[in-house]
Amino acid sequence: MKRKNGEIHVIAAVISLLLCSSAFSSEKVFTEYQVKSVFIYNFAKFVDWPEQAFSSEASPVNVCVLGEDPFGNEMDLLTKKSARGRGFDVLRFSKFKDKEELKSCHLLFISKSEESRIGSIIESLSGFGVLTISDVEGFMDSGGIIEFTMRENKVRFAVNLKASEQAGIRISAKLLKLAEAVKK
Repeated sequence: MKRKNGEIHVIAAVISLLLCSSAFSSEKVFTEYQVKSVFIYNFAKFVDWPEQAFSSEASPVNVCVLGEDPFGNEMDLLTKKSARGRGFDVLRFSKFKDKEELKSCHLLFISKSEESRIGSIIESLSGFGVLTISDVEGFMDSGGIIEFTMRENKVRFAVNLKASEQAGIRISAKLLKLAEAVKK
Protein backbone atom coordinates (compact mmCIF):
# COMPACT_ATOMS: atom_id res chain seq x y z
CA MET A 1 0.00 0.00 0.00
CA LYS A 2 1.48 3.33 -1.05
CA ARG A 3 1.22 6.27 1.38
CA LYS A 4 1.77 9.94 0.80
CA ASN A 5 4.55 11.63 2.77
CA GLY A 6 2.06 13.68 4.84
CA GLU A 7 0.15 10.56 5.83
CA ILE A 8 3.35 8.94 7.05
CA HIS A 9 4.05 11.97 9.29
CA VAL A 10 0.55 11.78 10.77
CA ILE A 11 0.88 8.05 11.35
CA ALA A 12 4.27 8.60 13.02
CA ALA A 13 2.80 11.33 15.25
CA VAL A 14 -0.09 9.08 16.25
CA ILE A 15 2.27 6.21 17.04
CA SER A 16 4.43 8.58 19.09
CA LEU A 17 1.38 9.68 21.07
CA LEU A 18 0.14 6.13 21.55
CA LEU A 19 3.49 4.98 22.85
CA CYS A 20 3.10 7.47 25.67
CA SER A 21 -0.04 5.66 26.81
CA SER A 22 0.41 3.31 29.76
CA ALA A 23 -1.60 0.67 27.90
CA PHE A 24 1.27 0.25 25.45
CA SER A 25 4.13 0.18 27.93
CA SER A 26 4.54 -2.53 30.50
CA GLU A 27 7.86 -1.16 31.75
CA LYS A 28 7.05 2.48 32.34
CA VAL A 29 3.83 4.23 33.23
CA PHE A 30 3.65 7.76 31.89
CA THR A 31 1.98 10.48 33.89
CA GLU A 32 -0.86 12.57 32.54
CA TYR A 33 1.37 15.62 32.18
CA GLN A 34 4.15 13.68 30.46
CA VAL A 35 1.59 12.71 27.82
CA LYS A 36 0.27 16.29 27.63
CA SER A 37 3.79 17.62 27.07
CA VAL A 38 4.16 15.20 24.13
CA PHE A 39 0.87 16.48 22.73
CA ILE A 40 2.05 20.09 23.07
CA TYR A 41 5.27 19.23 21.24
CA ASN A 42 3.24 17.66 18.44
CA PHE A 43 0.85 20.62 18.28
CA ALA A 44 3.84 22.78 17.30
CA LYS A 45 4.42 20.51 14.30
CA PHE A 46 0.92 20.99 12.93
CA VAL A 47 0.25 24.69 13.52
CA ASP A 48 1.01 27.74 11.38
CA TRP A 49 1.38 31.02 13.23
CA PRO A 50 0.98 34.45 11.66
CA GLU A 51 4.19 35.71 10.00
CA GLN A 52 4.68 38.42 12.62
CA ALA A 53 4.62 35.84 15.45
CA PHE A 54 8.35 35.20 15.04
CA SER A 55 10.99 37.92 14.88
CA SER A 56 13.17 35.81 12.54
CA GLU A 57 13.36 32.42 10.86
CA ALA A 58 15.71 31.27 13.62
CA SER A 59 13.45 32.37 16.50
CA PRO A 60 12.42 29.53 18.81
CA VAL A 61 8.88 28.44 19.57
CA ASN A 62 8.10 29.84 23.02
CA VAL A 63 6.11 27.35 25.06
CA CYS A 64 4.74 29.06 28.15
CA VAL A 65 3.10 27.74 31.29
CA LEU A 66 0.89 30.18 33.18
CA GLY A 67 0.02 29.47 36.80
CA GLU A 68 1.01 26.53 38.97
CA ASP A 69 3.17 24.29 36.77
CA PRO A 70 1.78 20.74 36.69
CA PHE A 71 4.48 19.55 34.26
CA GLY A 72 7.49 19.61 36.56
CA ASN A 73 10.58 19.25 34.38
CA GLU A 74 8.70 17.54 31.50
CA MET A 75 8.35 20.79 29.55
CA ASP A 76 12.07 21.45 29.89
CA LEU A 77 12.70 18.39 27.70
CA LEU A 78 11.29 20.38 24.78
CA THR A 79 14.39 22.57 24.79
CA LYS A 80 16.26 19.58 23.33
CA LYS A 81 13.81 19.20 20.44
CA SER A 82 12.79 21.13 17.37
CA ALA A 83 9.71 21.40 15.19
CA ARG A 84 9.53 22.77 11.69
CA GLY A 85 13.11 24.01 11.87
CA ARG A 86 12.71 25.86 15.17
CA GLY A 87 13.97 25.02 18.61
CA PHE A 88 11.95 25.52 21.78
CA ASP A 89 12.22 27.83 24.75
CA VAL A 90 10.12 27.17 27.85
CA LEU A 91 8.89 30.13 29.88
CA ARG A 92 6.95 30.03 33.14
CA PHE A 93 4.75 32.70 34.67
CA SER A 94 3.44 32.07 38.17
CA LYS A 95 0.32 34.18 37.61
CA PHE A 96 -1.26 36.50 35.09
CA LYS A 97 -0.08 40.07 35.53
CA ASP A 98 -0.46 41.65 32.12
CA LYS A 99 -0.53 40.73 28.47
CA GLU A 100 2.94 42.13 27.74
CA GLU A 101 4.68 39.18 29.34
CA LEU A 102 2.49 36.67 27.49
CA LYS A 103 2.57 38.12 23.99
CA SER A 104 5.94 36.45 23.30
CA CYS A 105 4.33 33.02 23.82
CA HIS A 106 3.48 30.86 20.82
CA LEU A 107 1.87 28.05 22.82
CA LEU A 108 0.43 29.01 26.20
CA PHE A 109 -0.72 26.36 28.65
CA ILE A 110 -3.04 27.94 31.21
CA SER A 111 -3.10 25.85 34.37
CA LYS A 112 -6.07 25.20 36.61
CA SER A 113 -4.78 27.72 39.16
CA GLU A 114 -5.70 30.48 36.67
CA GLU A 115 -9.23 29.18 36.05
CA SER A 116 -10.97 32.25 37.48
CA ARG A 117 -9.00 34.53 35.13
CA ILE A 118 -9.23 32.52 31.89
CA GLY A 119 -11.70 34.87 30.22
CA SER A 120 -9.57 37.95 30.85
CA ILE A 121 -6.35 36.14 29.87
CA ILE A 122 -7.78 35.01 26.54
CA GLU A 123 -9.31 38.41 25.86
CA SER A 124 -5.98 40.13 26.53
CA LEU A 125 -4.22 37.87 24.00
CA SER A 126 -6.53 38.78 21.14
CA GLY A 127 -4.54 39.49 18.00
CA PHE A 128 -1.19 38.17 19.31
CA GLY A 129 -1.29 34.77 17.58
CA VAL A 130 -1.00 32.70 20.77
CA LEU A 131 -2.18 29.07 20.71
CA THR A 132 -3.97 28.76 24.07
CA ILE A 133 -4.18 25.33 25.70
CA SER A 134 -5.67 24.21 29.00
CA ASP A 135 -7.20 21.27 30.82
CA VAL A 136 -9.75 23.44 32.61
CA GLU A 137 -13.24 22.14 31.87
CA GLY A 138 -15.11 24.54 29.59
CA PHE A 139 -11.90 26.19 28.35
CA MET A 140 -13.07 26.25 24.73
CA ASP A 141 -16.35 27.86 25.75
CA SER A 142 -14.27 30.70 27.23
CA GLY A 143 -12.53 31.24 23.88
CA GLY A 144 -9.57 28.91 24.40
CA ILE A 145 -8.21 27.06 21.37
CA ILE A 146 -7.25 23.56 22.60
CA GLU A 147 -8.82 21.87 25.61
CA PHE A 148 -7.36 18.69 27.08
CA THR A 149 -9.78 16.15 28.51
CA MET A 150 -9.42 12.74 30.10
CA ARG A 151 -11.54 9.87 28.76
CA GLU A 152 -11.09 6.32 30.00
CA ASN A 153 -7.75 7.30 31.58
CA LYS A 154 -6.43 8.62 28.26
CA VAL A 155 -5.55 12.17 27.32
CA ARG A 156 -7.71 13.57 24.54
CA PHE A 157 -8.09 17.05 23.11
CA ALA A 158 -10.69 19.19 21.41
CA VAL A 159 -10.14 22.21 19.17
CA ASN A 160 -12.02 25.52 18.96
CA LEU A 161 -11.53 26.34 15.28
CA LYS A 162 -13.23 29.73 15.53
CA ALA A 163 -10.86 30.81 18.32
CA SER A 164 -7.81 29.65 16.34
CA GLU A 165 -8.95 31.61 13.29
CA GLN A 166 -9.50 34.72 15.42
CA ALA A 167 -5.93 34.33 16.73
CA GLY A 168 -4.61 34.02 13.17
CA ILE A 169 -3.48 30.45 13.79
CA ARG A 170 -4.00 27.75 11.17
CA ILE A 171 -4.30 24.23 12.49
CA SER A 172 -3.49 21.43 10.06
CA ALA A 173 -6.32 19.17 8.97
CA LYS A 174 -4.08 16.29 10.04
CA LEU A 175 -4.17 17.51 13.64
CA LEU A 176 -7.90 18.21 13.48
CA LYS A 177 -8.49 14.58 12.46
CA LEU A 178 -6.85 13.47 15.71
CA ALA A 179 -9.01 15.76 17.84
CA GLU A 180 -11.82 14.23 19.83
CA ALA A 181 -14.01 17.19 18.86
CA VAL A 182 -13.73 20.26 16.69
CA LYS A 183 -15.87 23.27 17.58
CA LYS A 184 -16.63 25.49 14.62
